Amino acid sequence: MKKLAARLQMDRTSLTRTLGPLEREGLIVIRLGDEDRRSRLISLTSAGLERLVSSYPLWEQAQQQISGGFSDAKLKQFRGLLNEASHISLANSKTPPRGPNAGERGRASVRAR
Repeated sequence: MKKLAARLQMDRTSLTRTLGPLEREGLIVIRLGDEDRRSRLISLTSAGLERLVSSYPLWEQAQQQISGGFSDAKLKQFRGLLNEASHISLANSKTPPRGPNAGERGRASVRAR
């Protein structure tokens, strides 16, 4: 859950609260890790995959509605600003290092796996 929460830029409590209804609806399965019982493995069920596939056209339509009024240059600028805001948010959410320079924060980076 910790890695997924970081990837989604959410705290674990919010992620757990978000996943609960999906699990109750049978769209995902959450189980204990095989090697590390403290970890949780999250998988889509067949019903979850069907819901995901059926929702894609709606997502695509919403994207078109949002971006339809902007030029390509404005969309590129907007995406750049969102990306920058995301990096700032990540950097500010990290626990600062301990030690003599504890007040200084560096830029955080997240690698996709």
